[in-house]
Amino acid sequence: GTCVVEAKQLLEFAKSCKDTPITFREAEGTLEACSPVAECGFSLWSDFPEPYRRPRECEYMGTLKGAANVAKATKRFVSKSESQPILKCVYLTGESAVATDSYRLIEIGNVYSGSDVFVSGELLPYVAKAKGEDAEVFESDAVTKIVVGNAEYTSRRAAGKYPSYK
Repeated sequence: GTCVVEAKQLLEFAKSCKDTPITFREAEGTLEACSPVAECGFSLWSDFPEPYRRPRECEYMGTLKGAANVAKATKRFVSKSESQPILKCVYLTGESAVATDSYRLIEIGNVYSGSDVFVSGELLPYVAKAKGEDAEVFESDAVTKIVVGNAEYTSRRAAGKYPSYK
């Protein structure tokens, strides 16, 4: 069957088990995980919470050329602060990729063609490993998705207005 559990809890449990096998079984609304070194019970969700559901319909927004190189160049400039969540994104606009943490700014030209969109900085380390391929950018009302080769990276859609940087 299929069940839904919180990924962070599952990952932490798997790390604690090191290289030992893990057995799973469903019991009374929980998923029990057992290994020779640890045991854990996970609360089952009936379905993914709304913000994390895989989008059914995403609109094509544009193409990011050399996505891995752009991600490597911009990830240092994306804000880590929770006070301005829009600065935790790379802004793809016109032909450029723009990132700032309010102190430093980088604008890379001639790398994007498409409609304006925000890409979460949390995706950048993954996109940076994509071996320099171009990426297609998609967006729905809930998520932004980047597709590089056979890999697909999805994050919650950022909303807001990027500060004037020119």
